[in-house]
Amino acid sequence: EARKKLKKFSFTAGIRYEDYNVDRLAVRNGITTIVNFKNSNFFPNLSALYEINSNVNVSASYSKKIQQADYNTLDPNNFSSFDQYNSSSGNPLLNPTFFDNYELKFTGFQYVQLGGNYTISKDANRLIFDANPGELISNKTYKQFDKLNTMSIFASFPIPLDYFLKGKEEYEVRK
Repeated sequence: EARKKLKKFSFTAGIRYEDYNVDRLAVRNGITTIVNFKNSNFFPNLSALYEINSNVNVSASYSKKIQQADYNTLDPNNFSSFDQYNSSSGNPLLNPTFFDNYELKFTGFQYVQLGGNYTISKDANRLIFDANPGELISNKTYKQFDKLNTMSIFASFPIPLDYFLKGKEEYEVRK
């Protein structure tokens, strides 16, 4: 990780390298499949902050991340919810999910925030309920989706509850 401050700008850049290798046999519905997944990848993160004035700043960031599937997501013998109408199984063929995260945020007085996030998920693993047409039995499992995009906008304005519950005297004592 490297950091640099230039006048009203602060920059941070970092990089992480992962060598991810999976070799396993997956047995699902009586069919054996060889799962061989290899990925060597760099995961960068970049951020920049600009101080508009002493009380307000704007920041932007990018990060690339990976999330490996949990064991219970992969385990084909996961029977956590099973009865006469429901079954449950993991999916041993899932790959890890890759995320590209972008954020833009305005901060005032070090605690009021207004911003947004945009995430592109590649090979996203999601829980689904699946049923064959004309059958009453549903199966809870995980499937992989090529690409999912998520956008969120947020506003944060913390309310100091202690100021109302304990009174302003509590803050005067701490000075």
